[in-house]
Amino acid sequence: PSAPGARERDLISLARPFIGAPYSRTSLELLANGSFRDYYRERGFWGAAFERPAGSTTNGCNGVTASIPVNEGPAYRWAGARWSGVARFTPEELERVLDMRRGSVADATKIEAGLAAVKAVYEKQGFVQQTHAMSPELDLATREATFLIVVSEGQQYRMGTFTYEGIPAGDGDDLTRRWRLAAGEVFDGSYVRTFMT
Repeated sequence: PSAPGARERDLISLARPFIGAPYSRTSLELLANGSFRDYYRERGFWGAAFERPAGSTTNGCNGVTASIPVNEGPAYRWAGARWSGVARFTPEELERVLDMRRGSVADATKIEAGLAAVKAVYEKQGFVQQTHAMSPELDLATREATFLIVVSEGQQYRMGTFTYEGIPAGDGDDLTRRWRLAAGEVFDGSYVRTFMT
């Protein structure tokens, strides 16, 4: 209820695995706070909230009709990021890597892709344990969202030693010759993936 026709159809499609399955209010709550919430946040509806699922039965039917009321709220546009805990890079540098445009839909999928790119930049500089937490600050009047991104950079790592196990010595020696990161060099966290490929 209260979702417009096109979005209601999309939500019903997301709920299809539950149709015909044993009725569980807990499962529907997980659906609402998982896939449904993700669906809305991909479209900028960061304030969307779901009420408790309700089930009803009718005579002669052995199934339950379930409804999950939603208060959609407005769709929000990207207003920018506020960075906290950053020292290795400037907020301007991270903003460029994040690659979100002011006025664009505050699409959670694009934001997460941008934050994955930020993590990759940190990994290349040896900060392989970098983590982040994100929370939206919603301005209902302008329908813009500013995101507070708290970064924990961790320590910078340098290359130690290269060792191998479980392969013949000759092949291992060949791999050692191919390894390009020298001991003491800033550890590029992306290099291992490149090397393995």
